[in-house]
Amino acid sequence: MKKLIKSYNIFIILAVAVVLLTVVCVPVYGLGDMSEYLSVFQNTGLYNVSEDTLCIAQSYGIDTNSQGAQNLFEMFLGSIVNLNKILFSDTVFNIHFLSSVYCIVFLLGMYFLQKNTKLEKPSLNYLFSALLSVVFLDLGYLAYFNSFYSEALIFVLVISIAALTVSLIHKFSYLKIILLSLCLVVFSGLKVTGALIALLFGVLLVLYFKDAEGKKKILSAVLATLVIVTSAVSVFSAQIPARDVKLYNHVYNDIVQNNKGDFSDLNLKEVVDNPTIEDMEEAVADITYGDLVKYYAKNPSVFINSLKSAANNSYFLILDFASYREAGAYYGIRDMLNLKIWNKLRRTVIPSGLPVILIFMVAYVCVSVKEYLKYSKIKDRNRYGVALFCTVLPVAAICEMIGTVLTTGQILISKNMFVFGIYFDLMIVTAIVWGVSTLVSRRDSIKEKYGVNQ
Repeated sequence: MKKLIKSYNIFIILAVAVVLLTVVCVPVYGLGDMSEYLSVFQNTGLYNVSEDTLCIAQSYGIDTNSQGAQNLFEMFLGSIVNLNKILFSDTVFNIHFLSSVYCIVFLLGMYFLQKNTKLEKPSLNYLFSALLSVVFLDLGYLAYFNSFYSEALIFVLVISIAALTVSLIHKFSYLKIILLSLCLVVFSGLKVTGALIALLFGVLLVLYFKDAEGKKKILSAVLATLVIVTSAVSVFSAQIPARDVKLYNHVYNDIVQNNKGDFSDLNLKEVVDNPTIEDMEEAVADITYGDLVKYYAKNPSVFINSLKSAANNSYFLILDFASYREAGAYYGIRDMLNLKIWNKLRRTVIPSGLPVILIFMVAYVCVSVKEYLKYSKIKDRNRYGVALFCTVLPVAAICEMIGTVLTTGQILISKNMFVFGIYFDLMIVTAIVWGVSTLVSRRDSIKEKYGVNQ
């Protein structure tokens, strides 16, 4: 009897084909936010050679005089630029080189995540792989690879962390836990919310390996401590891309224009019409995120309205990404492939709104904790390890939502809910598989209860 073809082999071939068609061979480009890009370009030595500076281009010039990286993402991008100088050209940077690095890491993560997810029946493995492919091969995710947004690096790191975690739970190895710890350390340095999530992950690593022995226990304790300490430091030191522009829009174009009351906590200044970046920097020079927290604490209704806005916009993976560039074949191939299925399903099928999201998250946490307690009692490390990992997802999602509200406000909220979407989509995929798995395992009792086929 022939063995069934493994689901991950089928769907990883599909993933490679989709990535080649949309990212590498016939790439999709989108709109660039120059408030972020200006800082990235200045600090990594890149500059525009295209007349269309608002859109992401294929090639950029390399300037030997750069200000130097100011944050971890710019350090990563700078290393890619330096590698480009060694391998290809010291004067021209092709963004396909950057996207190729993302694609390789992403595809490896997708492969090992599917390979190491061991479900009770082959059909459930196929379901998991199919859902994972439909969701994360959406153009809303892949289009970020051809960009200078730090969200692209965060996306591939989340997939890699998930893959390494599941693989480590399935079978321990020193290499896996070292790679996982390195991914968490890098992840913690990209965003403040990422640092909080990595901190939680470090604590859970300690909890998971508390019963380990010998070298395994020592190494896991050392690496978990490294993750916790690094994350704690990053909470207070991680920088926000285009901080001044986002803070200006948050305070002056959102809070001040749309609300009434006492703004004394915000240390406002006189502003000019059509402000430059320098004007924005001056206007927010005396405003901190602590001031925003104080303001929201005194005006909770304003904060709740912002959370509602975040929830209502959280289902938008992309805002017409790539439609800004009428690039002939590029634009046509995007429409022909129509690889925005999940982006459309999110907005048209799945119920939205803050109450729905909160109810789903609470239910998800309850099920995860129940599964953890159930399998920890019988010492099933594989299952309670997965349940432990799943408890991170809703916490990460709510941290990301609150963090996005604090750092961007309602004006730019729809452009900054991307990372929330990663966690939320992982929750949806695992929840569906969980639900189907439960129905399958209880099929006989359900048939007996309702008299099916009797």
